[in-house]
Amino acid sequence: MRQFSFRKKRAFVKILKFLIGTLISVFFIYLAFKDILFAELWQTILDSNWLWLIPAIAAHILSYWLRAVRWRYLLSDVKDVKLSNLYSAVMVGYMALNIFPLRLGEFFRAYVIGKTENISRTTSFATIVVERIVDVLTLLLLLIGAIVLNPHLAEREFLGRTLSSSGTIILVGTLFVLSGLLFPLFAKETAKKIAMFFLSKFPKDLSEKLIGILRSFWIGIASLQKTEHFIPVIASSLVMWACFIANLYFTIYTFGIEDKIGELFPATLVIIVVGGISVMIPAGPGSVGTLDAAYKEILIFLSNGGILPNLALGFALVNHYITQFIPINIIGFYYFWKEKLSFSSIQTEGDS
Repeated sequence: MRQFSFRKKRAFVKILKFLIGTLISVFFIYLAFKDILFAELWQTILDSNWLWLIPAIAAHILSYWLRAVRWRYLLSDVKDVKLSNLYSAVMVGYMALNIFPLRLGEFFRAYVIGKTENISRTTSFATIVVERIVDVLTLLLLLIGAIVLNPHLAEREFLGRTLSSSGTIILVGTLFVLSGLLFPLFAKETAKKIAMFFLSKFPKDLSEKLIGILRSFWIGIASLQKTEHFIPVIASSLVMWACFIANLYFTIYTFGIEDKIGELFPATLVIIVVGGISVMIPAGPGSVGTLDAAYKEILIFLSNGGILPNLALGFALVNHYITQFIPINIIGFYYFWKEKLSFSSIQTEGDS
């Protein structure tokens, strides 16, 4: 009876999160399209130089291969995993992130790599959490770079305050989570005693299960203790984010707005930081609405209104959906089919 009640509560929480995420996306879609003339928007997209989208798409796809390389190092203490299997899991996971709510793509990634490489979901999740933290820390570095290379932002109060406050919130949150994750690695006995003290308060069966989960989790983040793993993780992260920057660069040239946003590299850093912050908003799947509105508004802002809303939104939609959303979904569905997966089996696994 208690298990049934727990499942009902969990289902209610999922529905509530889905509704909140949907409402957030709808709100940002409204912000993105509220002052748009659709005929002019369509013409703006048609008039762009689509040849630049080829390297833009290539750069974005390459970033996911680098993500798989980084994941291999994070899992190296668990198992020597085939890069092809990691890439497959990454692409299926991001395809799922684009089409399913509640960030189910993370579970898809763990499920696929567990199926192909026989790695526990808990251990896989641990490395995915570490991966997210590394991404956030890299985003913070880019934020610092954006502020240093764009000193005039401090004079423009709204954006300066927004970037500074966002950076502070992200930094504090990241350090809090990071300390909780890494503490067991550098103070194993103390962490073990603390964990056993709290877990002993639970029923024996549940306590043993939680201890097993914690052990799997700590195994999953142990690779960061080793220099030969830590350095490649950081290096692959930097190159991966360089691919994201290149993706934006090529899209900027697609629309011929490189002379309207100030110095190109510093401006691109601002765009990618604002975009990175926008995808952290708990909206609908694929950051629908949030990323579009963020790109549109930051382009108008950087150009001092020189880029009209139709052009800014055209950039946002093409970059988001043509260079990212569609290619990733196509590749993800291909690997989903290749691995003979089914949504029902993954859903059953997730509910168990």
